Amino acid sequence: MFGLMRDLFVGLLLLGLLMATPWLAKQVGRQNSESDLPETAIVSCEPYFDLTVSRKDGQFAAVGMHGQVTIGRMDDPAAELELDLPGRHVTSLQFSPREFSLLLGCLDGTVLWQPLEQFEEPRLLATFSSVVSAVSVSADGRWAAMACSACENEPAHISIVEIRSAVARVQSDSKQYIVWLSFTGDGRELLCRDSLGSVLMIDAVSGKLLRKVDLPGLGIGPAALSPSGRWLAVGGVQGQVAMIDLRERRVISQWSVNSAPISSLEFSQRGTLLACGTRDQLMLLNGRDHKVIAEQATGVDRLHFTGNGKKLITSGHDGTIRRWSLPNLLEEQRFVSEPL
Repeated sequence: MFGLMRDLFVGLLLLGLLMATPWLAKQVGRQNSESDLPETAIVSCEPYFDLTVSRKDGQFAAVGMHGQVTIGRMDDPAAELELDLPGRHVTSLQFSPREFSLLLGCLDGTVLWQPLEQFEEPRLLATFSSVVSAVSVSADGRWAAMACSACENEPAHISIVEIRSAVARVQSDSKQYIVWLSFTGDGRELLCRDSLGSVLMIDAVSGKLLRKVDLPGLGIGPAALSPSGRWLAVGGVQGQVAMIDLRERRVISQWSVNSAPISSLEFSQRGTLLACGTRDQLMLLNGRDHKVIAEQATGVDRLHFTGNGKKLITSGHDGTIRRWSLPNLLEEQRFVSEPL
């Protein structure tokens, strides 16, 4: 009897999500014509430690400290969908640049592909023995890259899997824990940042390490790839930012923007702006001469530009998500998480 009631409950829950998804998509489409930046309502008592913005649909998703994923908009609290992933604790995620789907890396070593346009059950892409620390989707939406930490059975490594077939193309072992990774625009290389702060350039077909750029004194921090694929900005633990010329594969400049560790970096869509966040400061820099254009005294964990490049979204350690106008960094909207 208990099993029957459980199955009935799960069935009703899935049916509810299935019915809610077309409505959510309709709401998104309706409001896209009314606002530059659709935002989400996220109800959680924990701060967010990962944030991804959909370049295609303008939606964004946040991951709470308990690993739940919520998708929706701040300006319409009713248009909210929380993914039902029993037993999964999501640690890293990224929207596909080609379709309304999410790539999810989990604490238990699983990597999932979650379609959202026509809501379906998440599809298993890979299973590993340790936590998935970072994920990335290639620009053409065909390949998924994932980094896993070391465990007793396997070393830290990076894997690339074809999304459609879930067939692994290559696996490359790493001596260090990978904290960030991203495909280059052409998909030929995979850029990684390891736990020593070094930048690794890996051939995305063979898995061969092409070059390693050591960054003494920077420590662990975020990285951001420019839209042109020419520059890689990397942040340091003492507020430094270094710029790497990927064509020449060397550091061409390094400067200090703050005394606190850099928590997040991202180039705007055209590469003319570089957003930089720390635990107590949000800064907008000129993408060319790196001069500060605007700044605000607010803590930032993660940040992303919207697809049209007109707004900036930040998530803070206190669970607050903010929307900023550019280039003056004027706060337009704020959502503070509420207890569940």
